[in-house]
Amino acid sequence: MIGEWGALRRLEEKEGIDVFDERSVDSFLSDAHVGAAVISPDLKVLWANSFFREVFGAAEGRFCHSVFFGEDGPCGECGVREVTEGGAGRYVARKRPRVSGEWFQVVYTPLRSPSGKVVAARALALPITDLLRTEEALRTTQSNLLAMLNNSLQSFVLLDRDLRILAFNLEAEGDLVRLFDARPAEGVPFLELVSPPVARTLSSMFSFSPGEGRKRENLAVSSYSGEIFHYEVETIPILDGEGNRTACLLCARNVTEKEQNRQHLEDLLALLPLVMWSWDLRSSRLVQVSGACEEILGFAPERLPREGIPPEAFLCDEDRPGIRAFLDSILREGKASGEYRVRRADGTFRWLFSRASLARGNDGAPLRVNGVSYDITSVRDLASRLSKTEARYRAVIGTTSQGFLLHDLSVVESVNDAFCAMLGMNPGEIIGKSPGDIVYPEDYPLWEEARKKITVTDHRNYPIRLMRKDGSPLPVQVSATTLRDGAGKAVGAFSFFTDLSERTAMEEKLREALAAAEEANRAKSAFLANMSHEIRTPMNAILGMTSLVLETDLSPEQRELLEMVDASGKKLMTLLNDILDLSRIEAGKLSLAREPFSLRKTVDQVVKPLFLPAVQKGLFFTADVDPSLGDRFLGDSLRLSQVLLNLCSNALKFTSRGGVSVDVRPEEPGRTGMVLFSVADTGIGIRENQKEKLFQFFSQLDQSRSKQFEGTGLGLAISRELVTAMGGRIWAESREGQGSIFHFTIPLEPAESPLPAGPEKGTSGPAVPGKKKKTGAPAVMPEKEGRRILLAEDNPVNAIFAEKVLTSAGHTVVRASSGQEALDVLSGDGPFDLVLMDVQMPGMDGLEAVKRIRAMEQDSGARLPVAALTAYALGEDRELCLAAGMDDCITKPVSRDALLAAVDRLSSGSGERQG
Repeated sequence: MIGEWGALRRLEEKEGIDVFDERSVDSFLSDAHVGAAVISPDLKVLWANSFFREVFGAAEGRFCHSVFFGEDGPCGECGVREVTEGGAGRYVARKRPRVSGEWFQVVYTPLRSPSGKVVAARALALPITDLLRTEEALRTTQSNLLAMLNNSLQSFVLLDRDLRILAFNLEAEGDLVRLFDARPAEGVPFLELVSPPVARTLSSMFSFSPGEGRKRENLAVSSYSGEIFHYEVETIPILDGEGNRTACLLCARNVTEKEQNRQHLEDLLALLPLVMWSWDLRSSRLVQVSGACEEILGFAPERLPREGIPPEAFLCDEDRPGIRAFLDSILREGKASGEYRVRRADGTFRWLFSRASLARGNDGAPLRVNGVSYDITSVRDLASRLSKTEARYRAVIGTTSQGFLLHDLSVVESVNDAFCAMLGMNPGEIIGKSPGDIVYPEDYPLWEEARKKITVTDHRNYPIRLMRKDGSPLPVQVSATTLRDGAGKAVGAFSFFTDLSERTAMEEKLREALAAAEEANRAKSAFLANMSHEIRTPMNAILGMTSLVLETDLSPEQRELLEMVDASGKKLMTLLNDILDLSRIEAGKLSLAREPFSLRKTVDQVVKPLFLPAVQKGLFFTADVDPSLGDRFLGDSLRLSQVLLNLCSNALKFTSRGGVSVDVRPEEPGRTGMVLFSVADTGIGIRENQKEKLFQFFSQLDQSRSKQFEGTGLGLAISRELVTAMGGRIWAESREGQGSIFHFTIPLEPAESPLPAGPEKGTSGPAVPGKKKKTGAPAVMPEKEGRRILLAEDNPVNAIFAEKVLTSAGHTVVRASSGQEALDVLSGDGPFDLVLMDVQMPGMDGLEAVKRIRAMEQDSGARLPVAALTAYALGEDRELCLAAGMDDCITKPVSRDALLAAVDRLSSGSGERQG
C-alpha cells in the first residue's frame, strides 16, 4: 500500500493535479452510479456528490425530504439517527426516491472527529433496481416451477448431499402422509420419514459412484395402516459444473392400480392351459414366461433367472431344425406358427402348438419374439381342428409415464418424450403447432371450450381424444394449469396427459365378464329351483310325519328327540328359503306385492312367537307402534315381516342379558309416508372394524371353527336387498359390549280400501259358487261341516300325511296319484268340496289337470276350488299355478295348521283369487 500511495503522490506532483480533490471524487463516484453524502444530526445535507444530488434532489445545507422520506417511508431519518445518536456502526435501508423512481440500497456510517465524537452521518447509495427485478423474475420462475410440480401426479423430493429435504411437491407430501403418517419439512432427514425397509432400499439408490447416472427401482411399500402400494422410483444425481454431486432428486410414481391389473391378468392367464413367452433375440434367451408355465414346462415363472434362460434347455435335439425354420419364418414374415416338442423339468416331453410374432425396435432391428404356446399332447391327432378352437389372447399393453405439453396462447412450445410416444410423433411434428391441431376432430369442440377457460380458471381436468400420427383417436385425461405473468395475465398453460386406452379396454373386458357372470347366475337359479323341489318334497314328509307323531302319546325322551328333528327340519327350511331369496336377488327376479295390510297385525305376528324364547332366556321383549301412525297401508307385508323377524331373531340370538325392544314410528314426527323400524338389544354389540361386513352376503362376524353363534351370513344381506327393493334403507348403530340398534325405513302408502276379510297374499282362496252343476262339469258338494276332498299326490308318504291330517279334522279324503286319475275320479266319483293338487306328477301334471277342470266348468258356470300343493317355491312357480287356474298355492313343506287353514279358506270362499 505504501508503494502504491507513493506512486500516486509522484503522479500528483508531476501532473499538478489533486487525485482526491472534491471534483475528482465526485466524478469517480458519479461515473460509477454511486451516490455519496454527509448528513448532519439535524438531518441537513452537508455535502453530496452530483449523482446523489441528481437522484435524491438534495441540496447542500438544506433538509431534503426525499432523502429521508422516499416511497418506503422515513427509513433515511432512521439511518441517520441510528449512527449519530443510537451508536450503530452501520445501518442499511432500501429507498425509492420520488425524484428518480429507482431503488437504492443506502448504507449509513458515522463520521467521527479526531477525538472520536460522531459529528455526522455518511450515506452511500447503491442502485439495486436491476437486482430487484432479477429477484422478482426468479421468484416468478420458482412459483411457476412449483405450480408445475404440484400439478404432477408424480412425487418429487429434492435432497441435499446429506439427504436432508430441500423441497418437495404436494404429491410427495400426500404420499408420505398416506404411507408413513409423516409430514415432510425442509431440513428434515428424508430417510427418517420412511419405514426401515424403504430406507434401506433408498439408501442404496442414493449412493452414486463417480460418473454413475440415475437409478430406477420398483418398490412394494407397506403403509403404516397395512396396505400395500407399488411405486416406480427414480433417483437422479444433481452435479455442479465440476461434476461433483451437490443434491439428489427423488421421483416416485404410484403404479398400484397398474400392478394390481397386471397381477389380475397374470392370475387369469394362470387359469388358462397356455404359456405366454418372450424370446430376447440379442441374448437368445427366454426372458419372460407366464400363464400355466409350471403345468406345461414344469417350473414356476418366478423361478426364471433374471438374465433369462436359453430355449435350448427345453428343446429336443431332433426338433432343432424345425425350431430354426420357425424362427427364420418369424424374422422373414413377422409372424409364424408351428408344432414342436419341449422337455419338462422332470424329463418328460410335451407337444406344443405355438404362435409367435416379431417385435422390432425404433430402428427396425428385430428385438424380441413374443409368443403363446398350447399343450396339444393329448389332442395332437386332432390338429385339423386347432384353428377352430384356438384360444384368444391379448398382449399386455405397457403403460407409459404421463405426457407433458407446454404452450403459449397460440402454439406448442415444449413436449416430453412420453407425449411424443403417445402420438407416435417426434417433437418437431408437434412444437410450433396449435394444440388444437393434435386434437381428434370430433372432440375439437371440447378443446375449444377448455381453451376459452384458460383466462378464467387456473386448473382444468377433462377427458378428450387426441389424434395419433396414423389418424386414430387416443383417449386421455388432461390436467391443465394456466401460466400467468407477474401482472396475473394468462400467458399460456401446461398440461399433463394420462393415457386412458388401457382403462377403456379393461372396462370392456369387465362388461364381458359381467355378461358371463349373469349367464352363470341364470344357470344357478334353475339349479336351485330344481334342488328346492327335490328337498321340499321329502322335507314335507319328514316334518309332516314328525308333527303327527308328536301328537301321539310319547315318552319324554321320545318327545325330546322328535322335537329336535322338527326344529332341525325347520332350520333347514329357513336356510333353503334364504338361498332361494338369494337366487331371486341375484337373478333380478325379486318381486314385491302391493296389497292392503294391517301394520300392527304384521308387527304382532312377528313378535308374538318370540316372547316365549325371550322369557326362556330371561330377557324382556317389548314392541311399540307409534299411535300417530295409521294401521292400513299398501305394501308387501310378508317381506316386511321377513326383515323384521330376521332383525328380532338376531337380537335374541346375540343377547344374554337385558332384552330386546321393537319400535315403529314415522321417520319424521307428525308425518306419514316413510316409516322407521328400530330393533334394539343389550347384547354383545359389534366391533367397529366389523360393521362394514354386516350386510354382505356370506359374511359372518365370527367365522372361526369355535364360533359361538350359528348362522349362514345371508339374513342381513337379504334384509338389505328387500329393504332396498321396497324403496328404503337399512343401517346399524352398535358398540362392542353395549348392544346394537338396527334401523330400516320403508315408504308406506295409506290404503284407501278396507282390508280383506281373509289372509293376505299367498293365503287367500275364492268363494265357492253355489250354482247347479251341469253335465260334464266336476260336481261341487253343498257346504257342510266335514268336507269331501280330492287329494292328487303321487308321493305316497306326502299323501299319507295329508290324508291323516285331513281325516283327523273330520274331512273325507279320496286319493289320486296323477292328473289323469284325478280327472277320472272327478268325473266318476263326485261331488267334491275342493281339490288339493300336486303340481309335479307322472303322466299328466297338476297344471294340465286344472286347465282341463276349468275347461269342463265353462258350460256349467260352477267353479270347484283347487289349491296347488307344490315343492317349487319361486315366485314364478306361484304365478304359473294361478295362471293355470289354481285358486291358491300351498308351498311344501306344509304344516298341519297351514293345511287345515287352507282347506277352511277354500271351503268358506274368503279372500280374493291371486294372479
